[in-house]
Amino acid sequence: MNFIVSQSELLKNLLAVNAVINSKNTNPILDNFLFQVHSDKLEIVGSDGATTVIAQMPLESQGSGEYAVPAEKLVNTVKNLSEQPLTFTIENNQLRITAEKGKYNLPILDGKDFPMPAPVDDYFERHITGSLLAEGINKTLFATGNDELRVAMNGILFHFKPERLNLVATDAHKLVRFSVKNIKSDGEQSLEYILPKKPMQILKNLLVKSDADVDMRFSDKNAEFSFENIRLFTTLIDSKYPEYEKVIPTDNPFTLIANRETLLASIRRVSFYANQSTYLVQLILRGGSLTVTARNDEMASEADEELTVNYQGEDLSIGFNGRSLAEMLAALDSEEVEMTFSSPKRAALIAPMDGLSDEEEILMLLMPIALG
Repeated sequence: MNFIVSQSELLKNLLAVNAVINSKNTNPILDNFLFQVHSDKLEIVGSDGATTVIAQMPLESQGSGEYAVPAEKLVNTVKNLSEQPLTFTIENNQLRITAEKGKYNLPILDGKDFPMPAPVDDYFERHITGSLLAEGINKTLFATGNDELRVAMNGILFHFKPERLNLVATDAHKLVRFSVKNIKSDGEQSLEYILPKKPMQILKNLLVKSDADVDMRFSDKNAEFSFENIRLFTTLIDSKYPEYEKVIPTDNPFTLIANRETLLASIRRVSFYANQSTYLVQLILRGGSLTVTARNDEMASEADEELTVNYQGEDLSIGFNGRSLAEMLAALDSEEVEMTFSSPKRAALIAPMDGLSDEEEILMLLMPIALG
């Protein structure tokens, strides 16, 4: 059996699928791509056992079959060839790649033992623009947790409400809610699905700068995302997500409006002088000024910066993990940011003042650290 493919087109699809393959696998078959060769198309499959990516490309083939092809060798071979037609010949458990100035032989296996994802049956389906989904993942992924005892927080919640879709991430100290207003569930139902971090990172990278429509399908155990020539399947995190809406304050009366980049730069500089275990940075708000301060008694270091801001509220001193606060500000794209407070012991809310389309909303929550 043989077929001819473009080097650049093949490489693009190999790299898309290769992102899911682990460097070390307990099942050796997962070190391979699965090539599903049909008379009119090639499907390239990669998996880590929980997540599977399938890329499809058209071709004309003399024959069909399923073959497990060593992923690392194939990627490195194709990556280091120039753009040209490549002829693939499969016979006697060998794959031969013929290029303009070389021939490369790889051992292959029968593909029958390669694990394929379970079908997403009886699914709930919605559609979203790829760039919007990528933005939602990008703005929430950093806020996910890493706690083996609270596995629900180790993924992104897709919460379909009657009037919108919320993408939510939290590690119990910070929380991000990214809302898409034009995606609705049916009637009054509210559906929740928790997606693991790894497939969401892969999906985000595949969708960056893409305007393709993405078909999202969810069942009780699995999810599928399909767009252009790509399908991504993943198992869901089987756990109950925290009731995040109950922890979002509705009565933060004190309001700070500041230039986001100026505030971010100040937080980053001052954080270098904070205690390296807590990264405690104190915000002191009085009138129209904000003082950002940190100290590390063990290292005899201290820093203070004063910023001119728009603050409406009582004088307030509140402490935060400077790294977490900087991470949140860096995830936003707005020129100005609004922070609201109620007391040094209650969560602050952060939201952009601009930079979002009419169909998007983003809200961030950060728990304070007690001041010594």
